[in-house]
Amino acid sequence: MQIRVPIDDTTTWKLFYSNHAPDGGVWEHQDRPVVYEYKWRDEQGRFITDYIEGQDIMAWVSQGPITDRTQEHLGRSDAGVAMLRKMFKENMKRVADGQDPLGTIREKHEIIPLPCERDKFGAEREFAEAFISMGSMRYSPQKQRLLDLHEDAWAWRESATANA
Repeated sequence: MQIRVPIDDTTTWKLFYSNHAPDGGVWEHQDRPVVYEYKWRDEQGRFITDYIEGQDIMAWVSQGPITDRTQEHLGRSDAGVAMLRKMFKENMKRVADGQDPLGTIREKHEIIPLPCERDKFGAEREFAEAFISMGSMRYSPQKQRLLDLHEDAWAWRESATANA
């Protein structure tokens, strides 16, 4: 899960939450989440873009501060942009007036189970290893524990399948 929190007019704090609970994996309880930062610039100050989050950061940061939209001149081809901005303004007013914005659902519903990425592309074990080793999790102080967790879970499932 990714959460973005505006800090000021030009800065956003981005949080990334990931949970690893593979079938057969055993993890010791932790009282608090592990917090760490990942690198997005190398020693020469260049963007590190060999992982998805690094590419995202480059796209965000390289755009610079928010453009002054009052100086903008929209053309006919920008009708969708104008409509979207109008919808945003209308819904911000709704919230300011104490109403729900468009698309808000406050009724209780059952939990809808969503497919997990544990079998992404038919490569559960390989995907987990690549995701941990090559993405932003490579900077996690728990990287090896996560790799071991998935390896142990894979071995447990292989054993359970062989003994079935």
